[in-house]
Amino acid sequence: MARNGDRPYSLSFLILLITLLLPQSLAQPAAPAPLPPPPPPQKAACNGVFVSYVANGGGSAIAPTNPSNQAYRFSGAVTVTNNDVKELKAWRVFVGFQFDEVLVSADKAVLDDGSPLPAAVGKNGTVLAGFPQSDLKTAIQTAGDSTQTEVQVQLIGSRFGPPPNDTNPALPANITLRNAGYSCPDSSTQGNMLWVCCQRNDTAATPPTDQQDSNFLPRQSGDLIIMYDILSAYDTNYLAQVAISNNHPLARLDNWQLSWEWMRDEFIFAMRGAYPLLVDTSECIYGSQGQHYLQMDFSQALNCQRRPTIIDLPPTRANDSAIGRLPFCCRNGTILPPNMDPTKSTSVFQMQVYKMPPDLNRTGFVPPQNWGIVGTLNPDFQCSSPLQVSDCV
Repeated sequence: MARNGDRPYSLSFLILLITLLLPQSLAQPAAPAPLPPPPPPQKAACNGVFVSYVANGGGSAIAPTNPSNQAYRFSGAVTVTNNDVKELKAWRVFVGFQFDEVLVSADKAVLDDGSPLPAAVGKNGTVLAGFPQSDLKTAIQTAGDSTQTEVQVQLIGSRFGPPPNDTNPALPANITLRNAGYSCPDSSTQGNMLWVCCQRNDTAATPPTDQQDSNFLPRQSGDLIIMYDILSAYDTNYLAQVAISNNHPLARLDNWQLSWEWMRDEFIFAMRGAYPLLVDTSECIYGSQGQHYLQMDFSQALNCQRRPTIIDLPPTRANDSAIGRLPFCCRNGTILPPNMDPTKSTSVFQMQVYKMPPDLNRTGFVPPQNWGIVGTLNPDFQCSSPLQVSDCV
C-alpha cells in the first residue's frame, strides 16, 4: 500500500524534471482551447424545454459494400435544456429515426423500453431516457449552471439509405419531449439541426397529495409493477427488496424470469426468496471486483453477470432458513391476477448487492436499468426505465 501511495508523487516529479530539461525552443506554451460554439438562437428564445438533434459530420460507408442498400456510420447529439421555472424530472425524448438505424451507443441515456444496445431503432423511432443524469434543474435553482440544467447525449450507430451530404444530413423525421404534462409543436429543421421547444401544460392533472413531494415522481400504472426498494445501506453494499405485482385483471405469469443490467459493476452476493439462473462469479474473480475486494471469498457470492437473470424458488424452499422464509416468495414463478387471488398476485425476493468505486458510501446508489421479464406461455412485457418514487416498505 505504501508503494501505491508513492507512485503519484514519483510520476509528478519525473514529469517536472522532463519539463525543466526541455530546450527553450521546444518549451512552447500550449495553445488556448477553442471556445465552445454559441448556443443556437432558438434555444435562447425557448422558455420551456428545448430539445435538439444535431447530425455530426462523417457518415462513411461501412462493410459490406452494397450499392442498392449501403450501410453508413452515423453520429449525432441529442441535447435537452430546461429553460423552464420547474425542474424536469426523469426526462424522456423521442427520436424519430427513419433510415433503418441501428443504435450502437448512447453515452448519457438508455432506451426507455429496456432494450440493450445495439438495438434496431429505425422502424418506429425510439425513446431515450436520461441516465445517469435523469433530472434537469432550473437555471434559477443553479444560478445558470448548464451542467445541471442541460444534458447532451452522443449517439453513434449505423444506418441505411442515401449517402449523407451537406444537403441531406439524414436527420430523424421528428423529435419531441415525452414527459407527461408538456406540449410540443412539430419539430423544425435548420441545416443539420432538428429542434423543438416544449411548454409545460398547466392544465395537466395535479398528482395526489402524497405524490407531490418534489423528490419523487408519481407512480405509473401497468400490467406489471416492479418495485426496487433499498431496505438497508452500508458503505460497500446494500440490501434490496424486489416486488413484482400483477395488476392485470385476467392475465397470469408463469415461471417468471426477471433480468436487468447493472450500470456500475455491482454484483449479487446473497439472495432470499429467489435465485440466479446462473451461479457464476468468474467475472468478479478476473475483473475489477476481484481487484477491489481482495479479501472477499467469491465462492460464497452468487452472480457477477452484468445482466443477471433471476428465477423464483419452488414451494419446497418456502421454509428454508437460508434462502426462504420471506412473505410472497417461493411459488415457482407463478403470479396470479388479483381478481383470482390477491394473496398470490405478488412475488417478492431480497438480495445483498455489493457496490464498486466511486459509490462506496451509504448514499451512493445507482438503480439497475434495462429491465425485462418473461414467462412460460406469456407475452413479452415491455418495461420502462425506472422512476424514483416513494418507498413501499
